[in-house]
Amino acid sequence: MAAPASGTYPSANLAIYVPFYLPWPYTLQGGGWVNGSSVTGTADFGVYSAAGARLISTGSVSRSGASAPQLIDFSGTIVLPPGLYYMAMSASSGAANTNWQNASVTSATGKMLGILQQATAHPLPATMSPAAWASTGYPLMGLYRT
Repeated sequence: MAAPASGTYPSANLAIYVPFYLPWPYTLQGGGWVNGSSVTGTADFGVYSAAGARLISTGSVSRSGASAPQLIDFSGTIVLPPGLYYMAMSASSGAANTNWQNASVTSATGKMLGILQQATAHPLPATMSPAAWASTGYPLMGLYRT
């Protein structure tokens, strides 16, 4: 498995949805991503239900800190019950670099992992209208509780 590396965001205003499962209740305080070597534009980060409803997001925030994590608190905490969710990110600029986890992952592998995408989705929409993943790799992003 290749180490995460800086790479260009696939396209401006693209939302990326990465599935995750919680086996127990989990309190979220915020989330974020790792910026790449060139930072420009804005990004939005959030969580969606398995049914595609946005549960919480950071709203559109300016990206800052080249090659560094960018963590954003949500406006309040949220407790997610056990279940399937989607971590989501969108960016206003296709020129913005983001660190990509395993850039060698093909679009077919991304589809098998359940990763989805949506064009023209910045800031993140209230409801997902996703399409099949068509890029390689996936952004290095995550959630935190404290």
